[in-house]
Amino acid sequence: MVGSDNILGLILLIYFKEEKFIKINLIQSSKENVGNKKLYDRIAGCLISYACRLSFVAGYGGCVALQPKTVIAKHYIDKYQFKIGGKNLYIELVDAENLIEEYLNN
Repeated sequence: MVGSDNILGLILLIYFKEEKFIKINLIQSSKENVGNKKLYDRIAGCLISYACRLSFVAGYGGCVALQPKTVIAKHYIDKYQFKIGGKNLYIELVDAENLIEEYLNN
């Protein structure tokens, strides 16, 4: 939140320069922002969108991957339009642009 020192979420990114993608190694919303009684919504979407933006800036075409726990994989596919690529999920190009527009430009 602008003007606040509160940490709402964290993301750990690894750049794979030769393969031209960014991997989300860890993504976490603060405990106050998880579940039905969360204070703020859309934190994970903002963090994922930010990773997509960084991927475009790096010249990777918005390509971002992550390896989710099996129970949450469907959530990433349904909510953020990730695709299945082996053990990882990934997003790129138009879907990444759409996430940036929805979460960071609105």
